[in-house]
Amino acid sequence: DDGAFRVEGVLGAVFLQVASTSPTLKAIRLAGRDVTLTPFDLLGTENIEGIEVVLTYDTGNLVGAVTDSAGKAAADAWVIAFPDDPSRWFPGSPFVRPARVFGAPPMGALVPSPIGSARPGGGTGVSQGAIPGPVSGPVVPHAPGQFAIWRLLPGSYYVVAVADEDSGSGMNPYQVDAEFLSRLRQRATRVTIDVGETAVVDLRVAK
Repeated sequence: DDGAFRVEGVLGAVFLQVASTSPTLKAIRLAGRDVTLTPFDLLGTENIEGIEVVLTYDTGNLVGAVTDSAGKAAADAWVIAFPDDPSRWFPGSPFVRPARVFGAPPMGALVPSPIGSARPGGGTGVSQGAIPGPVSGPVVPHAPGQFAIWRLLPGSYYVVAVADEDSGSGMNPYQVDAEFLSRLRQRATRVTIDVGETAVVDLRVAK
């Protein structure tokens, strides 16, 4: 198996996508040029050759816990991580990664147990740190309010927790567009993802 592929019968303006969670899509190139974010306007008569799909295991993870305005484990919420490069904010972007907050908390649940140990304090209700370790998933969310997003490309991201009623499409990645992410950016937390490490960030549901 040499990794070759062929797609036929495609018409109109299309983005190339790769259905892979491990390894992770890094880039799509044509004649050495990055076309990951470039639409192809196809009439049905073209014969495009030499497309290179680049996948990578050089990724990191993002885990943490989400609380509501009362400081209790958040229920019915999403966390979304998206790169600080707005050119990557488009419906269906493989670089925009939503995740469901784990489980609905039982009656009387308090703040979810922290994930990880490296947590410099902060005055905003958000704490951050990092857990060195393998990127396959060193910590699995198991308590109400916790979340995990695996195998992110290294770089700078915005991350924000959003209540279900504010998520619009329920975080369908094909309906999350630049306008929606631009609004979220105003209340998001910045986090850096490094290869082989798990970033930890605690969030409150944004209002």
